[in-house]
This record gives sequence, C-alpha cells and structure tokens, in this order.
Amino acid sequence: LLYVYQQSSSFKSFILPLLSTLLLWNIGTTWWIGNAHWIGAVSATLVNTALMTAVFLIHFYARKKLPSRWSWLLFIALWISMEFIMHRWDLLWPWLSLGNGFASLPFLIQWYEYTGIFGGTLWVWVCNIMLLLAILNERKSIGKWVLPGIVLLLPIAFSWHLESKEIPFQDQIKAGIIQPNFDPYTEKFELHPQIQLHRFFELASRDEADLIVGPETLYPSYLWEEGIGPHSIPGLNEYFTRFPNQSVLLGSTIFKAFNEIPKTTYNLRKLGSKRYYKAYNSALFFSFPNQTQLSHKGKLVPGAEAVPFAEYLGFLKNLSLDLGGTSGGLGLPDSLNVFQGLHNERIASGICYESVCGNFMADKVALGANLIAVITNDAWWGNTAGHKQHLAYARLRAIENRREIVRSANTGISAHIDARGNILKTIPYGETGAIFVEAKLHENKTFYTKHGDIIGRLALFLAVLFLLYALAKPRP
Repeated sequence: LLYVYQQSSSFKSFILPLLSTLLLWNIGTTWWIGNAHWIGAVSATLVNTALMTAVFLIHFYARKKLPSRWSWLLFIALWISMEFIMHRWDLLWPWLSLGNGFASLPFLIQWYEYTGIFGGTLWVWVCNIMLLLAILNERKSIGKWVLPGIVLLLPIAFSWHLESKEIPFQDQIKAGIIQPNFDPYTEKFELHPQIQLHRFFELASRDEADLIVGPETLYPSYLWEEGIGPHSIPGLNEYFTRFPNQSVLLGSTIFKAFNEIPKTTYNLRKLGSKRYYKAYNSALFFSFPNQTQLSHKGKLVPGAEAVPFAEYLGFLKNLSLDLGGTSGGLGLPDSLNVFQGLHNERIASGICYESVCGNFMADKVALGANLIAVITNDAWWGNTAGHKQHLAYARLRAIENRREIVRSANTGISAHIDARGNILKTIPYGETGAIFVEAKLHENKTFYTKHGDIIGRLALFLAVLFLLYALAKPRP
C-alpha cells in the first residue's frame, strides 16, 4: 500500500486502492459488531475508514511543501495523532490502533511498559517505511537492508531482555473469578435477578478466597447510590456471614439523584418536576461489615452508552443503540478511584470498554492500584472474534502497568493474566464456572504508568507543527 501511495502522482489515482484496502481491513477485523447491531458495525467501519483515509489525504497535500526527509515523519505523526484522538473523543474507537495488533504476542512487546500501544504503532510504521525506502533504493548492495533489519529486531531483542527480568511483588491474594454464563439477549435481563445471584454465590463459595470478582451488570437491575450497601444486593449480607474475610467486586447499574442541576450536566435525566438523576454503569466493591465503594464507568461505548456529541447536538440525546454493556445515555464519573480491600489489595477496576484504553487504566493504576480487575459482558457479539480480541487487549494493560489482571466476563473469556501479559488460566466462552487463583500484588510503577502516552502527545505536537509550516510555506 505504501509503495503504491509513494508512486502515485495524484491522490485521485490512489484513492480507490486506499479505500478498498482500509475498508476491507475494518470489515475483516470488526464485522462481529453487527451481531449486536448492524448500524454500529456500519458506523464504526465507515468512520474509522474515513479517518484513516484522511491521514493519507492530509499527508499527500502537505508533503509537497515539506523537505523530503520530514515527509514520512509527518505521516507517522498524523497517524499516531489520529489514534491518540480516537482514545479520547466522543467517537471513542481505539480498537484498531496498530499497536493493539501485538496483543496476542506479548513476548515481542514487553517494552510497552515504557511506550504503551503507540510505541507499537510507531514500530509498525517505521519498519514499513524503512522497508519501502530500501525497496526504492536502486543500489544493489545488501547494506541497504541492514537498517530496516535493525529497526525490526532491536525492539524484539529488548523485549526478550525485559521478559527475562524478575518483576518484584510485595504480596499476593487468593482471588475467585466467576463466570455466571447468562445469554444477554434471552436470559441476562429476563431472568429474575435472584436466580442469577444464586448462581454467582454458589460458584463463589470457597473459604480460602480473599476476593471474589463478578462480571459487569452481575446484578441486572438498578440501585440508587444514596444508602447503597451490602444489603442492596439480595443475599450478599448472608454471604458475608459465611465468609466475613472476603471482598466482593461486581457490576450493576447505579442511579444518582440530584436536588439541583449539577455542574456536569452530561446525560442528565429528569426525575419529577424539580429533581434530576444520572444513570451509571458501575463497579461495586463490598467488604464486611458495611464497607461499600463505587467506581462509575468512564469510557462509554459510542451509541450504546453515550450518543456522541449529544451535549452539543441536543436533538441526538434520545438516540441509543444496543451495542453491548448497559444501554442508554449514561453519566461519567467526576473523578477516578481505586478500591481498597481487606488484604492489602488496591484494585483498579476496568468496566468492559475501559480495558481497551491504556491511558485511562494507567491513570487508575497511578492512584496506587496493585491489581487490575476487568469486569465485562462480551456475549453481545456471540462466539466471534470480538470477545477474543477484547481479552487480548487486557494483556496490554498488564504489560503497560506491570499489574496482574483478574478478568470476569458474564460469559467468556474470564481469565487470570500475569504482569507480563501471559494468560495463566481461563474459563472458555459459553461455560459456567469459577477459577481460584493466586494473584500477585505489584507496587512498582512503570514509566508508562507515571507518564502515560508521551508518544501520542509528541505526535500531536509534531503533526500540528509540520502542518502549520506547510500552510505558511508558499507553493514552489
């Protein structure tokens, strides 16, 4: 693709192969969204294809005004800037960031603890551009392949070096990961909540566990935030009388009431004539006797949980698609927090889509978390590549922050992931079960945890700088 692009004299001559390639890539990797809603699949494919095409279009016209040695640097900066923005704006769709492509090959990318996934994107483009330049180099010397080879192999060698190093941990706990296995279309929101809770408690009942983790919306009903406690979940108080030294983390929908309009009106709903409320997709953390902690989901699924740009385009507020998670216009948290357990565990919770956003999870870990818990419901997409990709992306969060992950899915794939991104134990898709694991608690913060997406911020700065230069420079 880059070779054809480089040889094209006009963008018009290149647009057809470019669009075909990008469209096929988007369809081939994320077609499974259509199992939840075809509009979501079409929207994600078209928007992502358009943004990727825009990178090539902007670069094509800007490169004519730049010195040749800076042209490809602008292209890389533009692409990473596009991915960087896709992690942060209302049309949140970081799924196909190029750095995610190594999620199932953690032995190649242990250096993500320094760079995050944008380091992977940078590596992909530098390798491809170096290879292109070698192909275009008319010299027949074998030496022209040396530099591309070094660029390809050096990060791999560094990754192997990091993989051989011990990752210290200060403590460990026994964690139970529960997979209740309810179909989200025919059972999850149709069966009585107590039937689902009974299965959860039955699977969780083990004396030796310190922490029990249940999936997103395990309690498939809503709770009002004011006065919430273990008594709010039927059967939880009785469970704690049997296992008083355990903590329980699970998901539910939370309603929060306001007597006056809050400062942040995002997805605010009317409650009677003078009151308001917001709905949240939340993680709840309970421990005996009456300790309750909440964390509201901060990265919402576009279309399913939040209508993009609805705060600026009010007429869009009533639109919502059933794409996974908790449907409807949900609220965002005012701040991030971690859960404090009974056995020195401090947990950064990732609710479904949050686990795809490296910068977001790193911000939570930076608050002092020594363990990550991902709770999700991936069965919206059926038994397709979607739930496998989602699990793989959690492995990246483990590497970036050097934290173990306990991952509970309503149905597949629940897992225990170590701090190198290796999957240690799983419950397969479509099975009911529980696994009990020794989860290590790591305290050291990585460079990425401390500093976040430096590469993304630098790329955005360089892209703006080069484009301003190109705009200011007169045509030759």
